[in-house]
Amino acid sequence: METQAQNGTDTQLQTDTTVPPVPPPQDPALLKVQLEEWITFTAIGGLVTEADGNLDPMTVSKFAELIKVPRRTLYNWRRDVPDFWQRVEIRRREMMSKDRITKVWNGVYLRAAKGDAAQATMILSHFSDYKPPAQAHEIELKGMGDVIANTRKKMQAAGMLIEGEVTNATGTSQPQP
Repeated sequence: METQAQNGTDTQLQTDTTVPPVPPPQDPALLKVQLEEWITFTAIGGLVTEADGNLDPMTVSKFAELIKVPRRTLYNWRRDVPDFWQRVEIRRREMMSKDRITKVWNGVYLRAAKGDAAQATMILSHFSDYKPPAQAHEIELKGMGDVIANTRKKMQAAGMLIEGEVTNATGTSQPQP
């Protein structure tokens, strides 16, 4: 309380205690950590890998609550941080270790081996010169055997397939198709 003389009388001024204090500015170091967490969350598309290897999708609202940032701020960062999307791409590359990539390709291979033509096409497109037909109606692939046979025909037509003989342990030759 303060006392002030006014027209010869003492008047007490009371401080209003109902106004909430102004919050201190947020710590820049904390903001940097929160922004980095948002970049990581964006890089993984909100899919959190649990200890058992299962993926658990997390909403932006839940994430915002977890790192104690208003949801709107996250979207503002996405829009306003000049190199946001470049940083997301860099983070994706950092997070995709060789072990993770190997697990992905193993899964693709296993599905292809079980007859999933789309997975087989992906493998062949990535690891060989195989190019899928320009239009889907040109060829119908029903399984791994069709994909391999089609690739073999294309390689033969392009002169990339070399015919040869395979000999067994006794030295008997066996012509190859």
